[in-house]
Amino acid sequence: MFSNIGWSGLILILIAVLIVFGPKRLPDIGKALGRSLREFRNATSNIMESNQTDAADAPVKATDTTPPASIATMPTMPTTATQSDAIVSQSKERSDLKPSINPAETTKTPSND
Repeated sequence: MFSNIGWSGLILILIAVLIVFGPKRLPDIGKALGRSLREFRNATSNIMESNQTDAADAPVKATDTTPPASIATMPTMPTTATQSDAIVSQSKERSDLKPSINPAETTKTPSND
């Protein structure tokens, strides 16, 4: 933020502060600014230390390795050839899986009349 301010800019700011507040109040302003910075630094370090101790004292949560119910109820893939043959024969027996289009209708070619 202040990386673009050079020495000349800093001197101009200090002169403006000296003109606005006067030479008698400048030491009081410096002391107040120093106290507030020190207080802020102490507060942030206390917060950081308390976060580190809370993280170290917190128990490690055990993770649950059981799969969700939606995955547990999914059907599994057939593992043997007889299981896959049974699935194929069941699908051939079901009438709702049969195509509704007559194959003879699809082989007709349009005529050029």
